Amino acid sequence: MSHPVPSTLARTSIRAALVLTLGVAAACGAKRDERAAKDGTPIATPAPAAKPAAVPRGTTVPADYSRVTLARVDDEVAGVGYSIDLPAGLAREVEDASVQWTWPDAPLSAPSISITVLDGPAPATLDEAVGDASLTSDQDLVVDTQRQVPGGFLVAVHTADDRYFAIDVWRTNAGKVLRCNTSHRLAAGEPPIPNRAATAAWGEQVCLSLAPR
Repeated sequence: MSHPVPSTLARTSIRAALVLTLGVAAACGAKRDERAAKDGTPIATPAPAAKPAAVPRGTTVPADYSRVTLARVDDEVAGVGYSIDLPAGLAREVEDASVQWTWPDAPLSAPSISITVLDGPAPATLDEAVGDASLTSDQDLVVDTQRQVPGGFLVAVHTADDRYFAIDVWRTNAGKVLRCNTSHRLAAGEPPIPNRAATAAWGEQVCLSLAPR
């Protein structure tokens, strides 16, 4: 069955109706923009899509350790016993008067924890403790926390690029000085430490749990 072909007049009417519809829509949009400009309402514009930060190929993205659970551990180094709260499954390595606790599957991309029996005395003042904790080559080192704690001092530092933090706690008991250090350092080309502030707070929790026995 054949269909009737619209006449020239009909096609002209259709085009005119379409032009009129588009014109009305544009006019309405212009009216809305004009009202927004008059009453100070910002005109919404679509925001550009955020691009994810580029990570070089082969770069290891460090994990967030700020919520790793801790459990009480009794240990001894250089004849001095101590207790401390540590994550489960850490590797233990002793060298002289220091014991190092690291993650076996990520020794270089996770926080490390060390307990050292000092040969000399503990820092006598808070300023001395801050000086000891700041002995790094970092030019942008920030001191987050510096305070006296039972038996010694607590100092927390980090770099402005969030690729390094360190927590130091000194405890003195029966003439023996123990120093706990929790630290994490990433290279300049690597992503920053995830959730650095919370991870540093977690490191404070670890070292503040140190108790000579």
